Amino acid sequence: MEYVQSSKFSSCQVPATEEEKFISLNIPENLPRLWQQQGYTHLNFGVVRIGLALHARKGLPVIARIALIDSRLKSYQQACIRTVQTTLNAETVFITLFPNFNVSLQDPNLLKTIKVQLQLIGAPMQEKSVAATLHHQIVYRIQDHALDLVLPSSDEALYLEVTSASQAPNSIQIPRQISREELLRRLQESWITSYEKLHQATQSPIQSSEVSFHSRNDGATEIKFENPDHPKEQNPKPSSFEKDGT
Repeated sequence: MEYVQSSKFSSCQVPATEEEKFISLNIPENLPRLWQQQGYTHLNFGVVRIGLALHARKGLPVIARIALIDSRLKSYQQACIRTVQTTLNAETVFITLFPNFNVSLQDPNLLKTIKVQLQLIGAPMQEKSVAATLHHQIVYRIQDHALDLVLPSSDEALYLEVTSASQAPNSIQIPRQISREELLRRLQESWITSYEKLHQATQSPIQSSEVSFHSRNDGATEIKFENPDHPKEQNPKPSSFEKDGT
């Protein structure tokens, strides 16, 4: 027994700051109990649709990092479902992601499981300005079992593939006013996140030479993006994680 339902296409204003923001994609608190009364046991997060519109003139060198987070997990490396780096110079950016995992309707953290992490840089605004608007929608399946959905096997227009090198999808638009080389200099090679501080958890710093996530001594995590114009290292070593100083 199952049926598909979607949230309304909601929106929230993004303040003018280069600090990261965590936006909860909430489920109405009355629904889980209602679903359980009808005999359902699990919710499958199938699709998350995101739209980001910059409130400034076209052509500005604004860079955005958008990440989809399972906020129940304490480590950022494990919590990050997908992350995308994109420019906002031309038009509203639309992204469709497929989390495809189940959560028990009895999980007390169900209502705020999914969060969008957002960070904008490149064109600072005055304080209290609204820099952008984030639109979001969740499509989920209510079911009386814990089986996952089958993901589409063909490339859809809005489906983001994950590369084997960085394990992160990319969406990059090149402003016509600048060259590709100048754009690559402006794109961030790394970002810093303080996600772990949301859980007030103290963890040992972690380093990795092959993956995109690095925990720092201050409890934040660094997210690195591979430069698409740099040649890949020949015979790369297997991914490994080591503590600082070892």
